[in-house]
Amino acid sequence: MQCEHKKEKGGQCLSRALKGEQHCFWHSEKISEKEKMQARRNGGIANKNLIKHNLHPIEIKQAEDIISLLNEVINEVRGGRMDNKTANCIGVLSGQLLKAYEQISIKSKIETIEAIVVKKKIKLN
Repeated sequence: MQCEHKKEKGGQCLSRALKGEQHCFWHSEKISEKEKMQARRNGGIANKNLIKHNLHPIEIKQAEDIISLLNEVINEVRGGRMDNKTANCIGVLSGQLLKAYEQISIKSKIETIEAIVVKKKIKLN
């Protein structure tokens, strides 16, 4: 639902109303000026990341560990304990990590093939 606040020049506020209210964060009478000032200093309430508990450190040593990580992140988002922005960041970083693992794997396979080719060349000579 759209905020019902009317601007001085007659237009309507384009922000979404808070859940269960008629006004957005900035026009709600339930939000104190002090809270609004703090939100402006913090870059706005929407920029605040939601993580309701400390996430334990994880060690990712192989591509399979990323499956566990993403499974955990999905459940955190679905349970309302992690915001979409944080989850998206973890997803993007996980994708980059997977690419790095793939490159390492390809490099290792190429080195193995090169070693076999060199051995066969020596045997042929």
